[in-house]
Amino acid sequence: MGSGAPGAECRPYHVRVMHLTPLAGPWTLRLDALGDLDAAAAAGHARIAVGLAQPGEPERILAAAAPADLAGQELPATLPGCVHLDLLAAGRLADPATAMHESEQHWIARAAWTYATTFAAPAPAARHDLVLTGVDTEAEVWLNGERLVSLRNAHRTYRVDVTERLRSDSNRLELRFAGQSDVAEARRAEQGALPSPYTDPINFSRRMACEFGWDWGPTFVTAGVWAAPRIESWSGARLAETRLSATVPGTVPRLAAVVRIEKAGAPGALRVRVRVAGAETTVAVPAGAAEIRLALDVPGAERWWPRSHGTPVTYPCEVALLDPGDTVLDVEERTVGFRDVTIVREADAAGESFAIHVNGRRIWVRGANWIPDDPFPTRVTPERLADRIAAAVEANMDLLRVWGGGLYESEAFYDACDRAGILVWQDFLFACAGYPEDAATAAEIEAEAREAIARLGSHPSLAIWNGGNETIWGWFDWNWPGQVGDRPWGLGYWLDLLPRLVAELDPDRPYWANTPWSGSMDRHPNDDRYGTAHLWEVWNDLDYTEYRARRPRFAAEYGFQAPASWRTLRDAVGEEGLAEDAPAMLAHQKAGNGRMKLRRAIDRRHPGITAFDDWHFFTQLEQARAFRTGISHLRALGEHCTGSVVWQLNDTWPSISWALVDTAGRRKPAWYAVRDAYADRFVTIEPALDGDGLDLVVINETDAPWDATVEVRRCGVFGATLAATTVRAAVGPRAARRLPFPSELGTPGDPAAELLVVDPVGAPRVTWTWVDDHALGGGPARVRATAETIDGGVVVRITADSLVRELCLFPDRLDPDATVDRMLGTLLPGETAELRLTCPRPLDPEALLHPPILRAANDGVRFG
Repeated sequence: MGSGAPGAECRPYHVRVMHLTPLAGPWTLRLDALGDLDAAAAAGHARIAVGLAQPGEPERILAAAAPADLAGQELPATLPGCVHLDLLAAGRLADPATAMHESEQHWIARAAWTYATTFAAPAPAARHDLVLTGVDTEAEVWLNGERLVSLRNAHRTYRVDVTERLRSDSNRLELRFAGQSDVAEARRAEQGALPSPYTDPINFSRRMACEFGWDWGPTFVTAGVWAAPRIESWSGARLAETRLSATVPGTVPRLAAVVRIEKAGAPGALRVRVRVAGAETTVAVPAGAAEIRLALDVPGAERWWPRSHGTPVTYPCEVALLDPGDTVLDVEERTVGFRDVTIVREADAAGESFAIHVNGRRIWVRGANWIPDDPFPTRVTPERLADRIAAAVEANMDLLRVWGGGLYESEAFYDACDRAGILVWQDFLFACAGYPEDAATAAEIEAEAREAIARLGSHPSLAIWNGGNETIWGWFDWNWPGQVGDRPWGLGYWLDLLPRLVAELDPDRPYWANTPWSGSMDRHPNDDRYGTAHLWEVWNDLDYTEYRARRPRFAAEYGFQAPASWRTLRDAVGEEGLAEDAPAMLAHQKAGNGRMKLRRAIDRRHPGITAFDDWHFFTQLEQARAFRTGISHLRALGEHCTGSVVWQLNDTWPSISWALVDTAGRRKPAWYAVRDAYADRFVTIEPALDGDGLDLVVINETDAPWDATVEVRRCGVFGATLAATTVRAAVGPRAARRLPFPSELGTPGDPAAELLVVDPVGAPRVTWTWVDDHALGGGPARVRATAETIDGGVVVRITADSLVRELCLFPDRLDPDATVDRMLGTLLPGETAELRLTCPRPLDPEALLHPPILRAANDGVRFG
């Protein structure tokens, strides 16, 4: 988003000597006109009906009405910010994330709004530029009663020379926003509809597509600005654009720079100086030149590595523009890391490999997809982003994919990934739809992409540019040809424009046209033999054990739903909304037939669940099992599959979704399951690839060989050991080894009364059952539990008097800030587990020892 990234607290990467005048207000907000409120009401109803209505439920027609006295009023406002947040702050809007208020607020997208402020003239300079970043989205800019420019892209920066338009005393700036949905719908009507998964015009407005709502997120089509408007005042010359590439082309790290210069007047002979990691060079700017290229060897620099492969070493880099007297006219400071990234594709007997290599080393990717962390980007602080990135690191992840229906994230996001060694797979901003290729739209998309590439290209964490999400797949499988005919639908962006721009502006970084994508329009894009695959048939139609039917080369999306934590949901829907079919609960479930799909999952293994506490626990348990099953299978495929990117790490609001970490930052049981399944050293039980029996798969994702010792037992559900052995397996670095189970262990005498228990030394315990939960004997979980208060929390010790499967503790029910160190452990009779709780306030130890706080997969009757 240019030098003012989303989020009010995010630092700019420019550190300018020129004078900056942030236009911080005070601002006012005025409702100028109401648009088509009937359309707003209809859109709101359609969103509810498509996403939420279940068989037998009454339709809920939701009115969309603006406050009667709001028109023409001037309210205090804040930019960066947006209409929703300003109305909320003024007490004119209920919290849109709570109850069913979202659907009552669709009128905001149909209204015309004006943000206005006055400001004094900046200090004298040769040039004054008005700079606007992240204007969301359809707006006109007026200065002192004169229209300067029309804007239509929230994903780019606009710069307007206002030198001759500024007054010497007071200046009035207005940002006049049209009805956002009305403009996008009019554009669609004029150009002709293109395929889309929703009735809203997500593909006819260059904003976060998910503002129009998604199958995990709300519809908050707002108006506002993501970064502070500002006046940049400068003389002589400025750095208009700086692109940096830090690579290791041979044995010596090298920094390459492309610097574009804009001049005001005749500044004389200019020079560009670059400093990084103890190396420095200064290059003269040829007379009349607007761009220079330079390269600098940096022999003392170390390589940047992903967190699971080494140290993510970074260095500050300064690019300065000097005048003839060595005065610094302009300077930028970036952080760089020296590394090389490639996608390796090699033909083999199964098709063609797809592997990300960093510094020549194959990375078996353990990742997650990333969506916008809030519907309103200015609320996302660097601290909040750091917490989310920490959750990824603690879950043993090494890659986040920034999904194409959101936004190019803030500098704080990429900086955090740089420091943590988290690779970033960056989508260009296209998702699940066809896109118009008219000249005006194509020009906006090119400008947007050029800016994103230049801004993000210096980050060592950025590994891949990806053309878009599920757009080419739509052409093959979602009846797009019949809707499109012979009209352009966006393919020119993904196969022509974007790869050309990456080759021109960021040639050292790979580009992939889409995901899923098999590398050619001659192949089905979701062909497991090639490229990247999405595994959504499981969530949509199948049991999660069916992940094992797929053998992709790289799984870029798959996942399973569950509700947010109890505390997060209660805060959003209230006590009265804590029911599976409560209207407020359904309003926070956006997936088509999502409720029925959750019910299908729990009914298979836990039939008869009706109480909300049980429904909440068992849906979260099934999500955790689904992620564990999918990851274990994919990792067990070894070199055939080189990546698992689960959907999704984070959430955008309190909801029932695929997230591992909910919008309050609370970690669901699935997060703990993913952490264990992504462990560097991991052992799993998998069906044999030939379909006969079971295999023990030992996975070593470290640089050292692993002489694994694995204790394997077939146990009765009452604890008796029926057969046992110790398996020793030598597994090389970054490798996996499959071993067949001995028949006396892998074949049960009574499938309903037995389970496998595998205890690797130095890796998490795993278990296997041959029947679903309701058919497994052993009875309910019975435990003896004690709780001891310690400094900063509580230690809970649990001794099993029976088989206790997948033990969980939910301390957020007692304190919103309480957390637990682990979940989902299975205990045999007589075993003891110790769980450590962290909490800033004292907890009632006795309250921790009973349902619904202490739960297990087989606690269906009681705890002893």
